[in-house]
Amino acid sequence: MIVNATRERLIKIIAERQLAGNGARIKLSDVAEEAGISRQAFNRYYGDLKPYIKGEKKIGELMADSPDIALSDFLVKSQARIEELEASLAEQQEEHALLMEKTLISHITTLMNNDIAFFNADKIRSKFEAQSLQVDNLANKGLRLEAELALERMNSLLTSRHLPLKEARGKITVVDIDIDSIFKDYAKHNSLEKYNTEKLQLIKTTTTRITKLSKGDDTMIVLFLERYVSQFKIFAEKYEAPLSQNVLLVRLPLFRRSEYLRFLAAIETSNEVIAYLPSCISAAEKQAQRSFYARMVPEFELNEADSADPVKLEQGFNRIVQQKIRQGD
Repeated sequence: MIVNATRERLIKIIAERQLAGNGARIKLSDVAEEAGISRQAFNRYYGDLKPYIKGEKKIGELMADSPDIALSDFLVKSQARIEELEASLAEQQEEHALLMEKTLISHITTLMNNDIAFFNADKIRSKFEAQSLQVDNLANKGLRLEAELALERMNSLLTSRHLPLKEARGKITVVDIDIDSIFKDYAKHNSLEKYNTEKLQLIKTTTTRITKLSKGDDTMIVLFLERYVSQFKIFAEKYEAPLSQNVLLVRLPLFRRSEYLRFLAAIETSNEVIAYLPSCISAAEKQAQRSFYARMVPEFELNEADSADPVKLEQGFNRIVQQKIRQGD
């Protein structure tokens, strides 16, 4: 995809600037310009890369494990060594500047006191020579540090070009419909007519939202067909999006073939639609799960879930995943 190619190019640019930089701040506008995109496009589609531009995160986090473990280790150690050298160099430069300022003040004071300087010429000359030697030593040490830092940066940059980029996982959007509020309302008013009206309206609202969120050809829709034997929240927390593909996770309490067909027709999508069915092996296991997680669900709703129509590919699903739930799911 073009988006992924652009992302890879951006990561390469940030990596090269971070590893080959001289301590200067990396500008977002420069990175975007070099990648051939606008600053607005960067902010909209690649905002997650900002911490790497600002230096808040290390670009090595976006590098996959190299087949050559030595290369990967070398890159990590080089980045650490670069930070150490930069800190040491900054410290030496600060010490150098302070010493130069102190020496200058000392010489000015000496010139203002010519008489004293005349009688203590040997002492002043010796002190000046010692200070000059110390300055030279500091300067030489700074040059050595700069040379070593440049070498480390060069090695790190060369090494990083041998490591493949880690593909970013797609974004997961969770749509958990508020069916629990309808259960609570039914327990209070015990009106089946009100219950059915509110549930139907909730499904319609969810359908409209899914239609908007699923626009684009890189969004996979996963329908968690509620059977009240596991928790949608835990399912969503554990779900991992495929590489470079966005995912909509939708909780859907539908039980009849006509409801499946009506929902799929309403969302009007050409994207992949996956039906996920949580299942229990035994009635005892189902009862145990419901005693913890479905105490507010009306009995007639549980009966509907238990007698739900089979889910089939010909109804419009691209895949059907039936998952045996584990205790605590």
